[in-house]
Amino acid sequence: MKGSRLWAVLFGCGGFIFSSGFAFGLPASLQVCDDAGEWPPFVYLERMDGQKTSKVAGLSVSLIHQIADPLGIQLNIELLPWKRCLQGVKDGKYHMLLNATVNDERREEYLISNQHSQTTPYYFYINGKVVSQKLARRADLGLYRVGGIHGYNYSYYGLEAKDVQSQGIYNYGKLIHRLQAGEFDLFVENYEILAGFSALGENYLETKGLAYAPIPEMSSTGIHMMFTKSPVGEELKHLVDEGLTRLQNDGTMQAIQMRYFNIIH
Repeated sequence: MKGSRLWAVLFGCGGFIFSSGFAFGLPASLQVCDDAGEWPPFVYLERMDGQKTSKVAGLSVSLIHQIADPLGIQLNIELLPWKRCLQGVKDGKYHMLLNATVNDERREEYLISNQHSQTTPYYFYINGKVVSQKLARRADLGLYRVGGIHGYNYSYYGLEAKDVQSQGIYNYGKLIHRLQAGEFDLFVENYEILAGFSALGENYLETKGLAYAPIPEMSSTGIHMMFTKSPVGEELKHLVDEGLTRLQNDGTMQAIQMRYFNIIH
């Protein structure tokens, strides 16, 4: 088809990947990062006997392997502190990351894939403390002291960085501990992430007194992959978007999503 990138027949040459009739300059090995704090069911370290292993797994990991493996592209996936991963992709040290929500700043600094998943925004609080009744509007978040994880995007909750207490909070265990200590009144997160930790044996949802509810006036949150802004990043984004469309059309994406979301329900 005229103008299409035919990548069904591939071979390696000089460390780069070529397609039939079109060379798209991707290195044969891609450097990928994501959050060391883990974000199940999308990315996490597999457990063995309750202990973390070094094997990175998750929904987005399965998706990117479905796209890259048939092309002979090796994936080196590393979990880093989130802000270091963001900076690494921005600087071009890493080619891409696997899971991110989108805001104007990220649109400016990264190339962004089509949506690969969606999640449900919730707020979490200690029952009987400051939050005494369910929120009526998303804007009601502004009535409370809100906590969060350092470097995360909270703009789609209608919150600016200065509105969120996140200093020194790099994982969900610390976030819940600080909530229990009364340093803030509530925190916001997608329900599926906390449920994902429960499936890994870290039952944050069973924390004594923890209550939670959907945030009013908020629709599902889209999850995307992000790429370094460069010619390689542009080619990689095109390849990933084509791959996500193919996986959507042939049912593979739905099967992968069902497998991982069934774990947490």
